Amino acid sequence: MRGGITLLVLIIILVLAVPMFAGRAVKLGVETAGSRALDVGVTLEGASLAILGADVSLEKLRIENPEGYTRPHLLELDRGRVGTQWSGLLGNPVQIDRIRLEGAVVVLEQKGLKNNLQELLSTIAEREPQDTQGQGKPLHVGELLINDVKVQAKLLPLPGRAQDVEFSLQPIRMTDLGTDRKLDLAELTARVMVAIAGGIIEQGGDMLPTELIGPMKSILGESGRMLMLSGQEALQHGAEAGKDLAEKGKAMTTEAADKAKEIGEGLKDVGEGLKGLLEKKE
Repeated sequence: MRGGITLLVLIIILVLAVPMFAGRAVKLGVETAGSRALDVGVTLEGASLAILGADVSLEKLRIENPEGYTRPHLLELDRGRVGTQWSGLLGNPVQIDRIRLEGAVVVLEQKGLKNNLQELLSTIAEREPQDTQGQGKPLHVGELLINDVKVQAKLLPLPGRAQDVEFSLQPIRMTDLGTDRKLDLAELTARVMVAIAGGIIEQGGDMLPTELIGPMKSILGESGRMLMLSGQEALQHGAEAGKDLAEKGKAMTTEAADKAKEIGEGLKDVGEGLKGLLEKKE
């Protein structure tokens, strides 16, 4: 009887301990990968793993500012949820059904001709994928949703311009991440930041000054790595392929026109020959 009770107690302890240690592992993984990808401090207040379904809950993620800025954090995320199954966690790549990130506050701060998000994007753009990838398993994410993002811009004081600008972003949705290339937690962190930056540029263009938006737009548009992270690389290749098809179609049309002209000239010669024969008979 005692043996049965002891075994039951051990099972209960094991069931309770696995999520606790798994939560600590997730917390350490997020902080390490985020810091490696962004080259600034990243902290996660808490993470917990559900026994049933293997869903992971994240609480209070904070991304620090680069050096030299007034505010301590560039981004603060209230909560996140990672939906997966035990079979997905054991796979290679790790299969994640969906990630939902909720309640983020992004603080844009200018410093001379630069701003904090611009510096973070420059760091991401300058690093090759292998510089951020660790030894962990690759990931495949079916769907990533980023909801309720509030942007607070602290602008340089200029006459006739407000110093504080606030607005909210529309939800950001990405799918099938990790299908086209290797994706780990550090690379996923970079993709999230690039997606948020893209939303700020697109939706805040009428509210934010050119000296703040312009440099970030240049980084996103000129760096091949940033195009890859934002998913625009595929669109660019598609546009180039469409242009190539159009050029080929134009060439084919020109060639067909030349052939038609050549045939027309031949028919004209035949007509002249027949005309000559008829005139001789007369």
